[in-house]
Amino acid sequence: MKTPTLPVPFECSEGFSMGWSFADDWLLQGGSPDAESPDGQQEDWYSGFFARCNEAKLGKDIQTVELA
Repeated sequence: MKTPTLPVPFECSEGFSMGWSFADDWLLQGGSPDAESPDGQQEDWYSGFFARCNEAKLGKDIQTVELA
């Protein structure tokens, strides 16, 4: 099972956290970090989404782990 290796950064807004988490889910499902984000979100949500995608581009990606 794939799990994120990067937790949501501390002291960020709820919107940023939601965007980050959405991007994590996207990446876990095999989505590209170069993808366009969905429309209709707040600015801080987009910041979180693109921040997580940029981390994936830098190699701070997801990993595959075995869960018992």
